[in-house]
Amino acid sequence: KDIVDSAIRLGDAVEKLKLAMGNPDIKFDLLAHSQRGLVARYYAKYGAQDVLEGELPPIPTGSGAGNLNKVILLGTPNQGTLEALKILHQGLKKVFRPMPPAVTFTMPALYEMLPPEGIPSFADLNGDPITLDLYDPETWIENKLSVFANGGQEEFRREIRAAGSDAESGAESDVQIRAFLTRMLRRAQRFQDALAAPAPVAQDVAFHAFGSDCIPTLK
Repeated sequence: KDIVDSAIRLGDAVEKLKLAMGNPDIKFDLLAHSQRGLVARYYAKYGAQDVLEGELPPIPTGSGAGNLNKVILLGTPNQGTLEALKILHQGLKKVFRPMPPAVTFTMPALYEMLPPEGIPSFADLNGDPITLDLYDPETWIENKLSVFANGGQEEFRREIRAAGSDAESGAESDVQIRAFLTRMLRRAQRFQDALAAPAPVAQDVAFHAFGSDCIPTLK
């Protein structure tokens, strides 16, 4: 699922709590760690609404803010995280259930946690900046990122077949893989735009952000 899906689920949970408590005017505090802080920020601006599929710039409604008092962000990647790119490219090396790139490639939330456009994120071996547009599918293909590394697309097809899907082999499947990447990057781009859009003036939610040493790292 993606981060917007989580925000929609959060909205459903809030409405159920209000109903169960018999208080439609109650406001909640959210304590959000890491990616969940992005869920909270999106929910405050758009409530349980998906605004990522349109063409016009997202306009915050503040519909979620009416249910919130304060939001505390703990280690939230508000400027994105290259850790997301690392997981998309190398997979996730969990002890009990490792996930290869063929699996992590299918996780929409990882794309939505990439650094927003305009943030310098790459350098060559001399330390000089390199311009790479992570929101252009061709960047992934040309630089052999994630499933576009050697043998990666075939591994992806094997994973899909192992999950019980009738995956096409060959060129047709490769086109579908690229189409999926294009859609994920487009939604990720829209997600960053949605978070960056100014909140409504009447949005009365207190945000408190906590980091550790706040020094530049992959995370």
